[in-house]
Amino acid sequence: MGYVTFKLIFDVKAQPIQRAGNRTGQTMTEMFPNTFTPDPLVNVIARKLRAIRAKGAIRSIDIASMLEIRPETVSRWNHGKAFPRRRAQKQLLELEYVIDQLAEYMQPLEIRLWIFSRQKKLAKKTPGLMIHLGRTDKVLDLIDQLRAGGRIYPAQVPGTGASIPHG
Repeated sequence: MGYVTFKLIFDVKAQPIQRAGNRTGQTMTEMFPNTFTPDPLVNVIARKLRAIRAKGAIRSIDIASMLEIRPETVSRWNHGKAFPRRRAQKQLLELEYVIDQLAEYMQPLEIRLWIFSRQKKLAKKTPGLMIHLGRTDKVLDLIDQLRAGGRIYPAQVPGTGASIPHG
């Protein structure tokens, strides 16, 4: 059995293995803790998703809808069990960048509302749709216009007038 059998049952996604006689439901990581190292890129995607949630109040279901994929797929990305395809990966990175730009001036819930609201200067499309269509440049141009025109203000603590530090 040796090495060849191990190679046949090795599950890169660290799913429970049933076909090899393992009835305990252990993952490969649990069965072989010193031999399995998860793909670091998968962990990066999970961190990116957490950042999108924290900074932009964008939920996994929103991401799934924006990318036209199943929510279960985003869940697998969150748990490091799958990796997005190239197009979805690019859209995620673009979304995170837009959120980072807005986070300097808006609170997470404001960012969420802005991303899913129609914008006149985007031909009445939402920034989320524009990112999906690969037109992030138009969204960034709009953010620059809003900044230049003074239409985006630093987030303030309600009732105090003090700016909320972003970092």
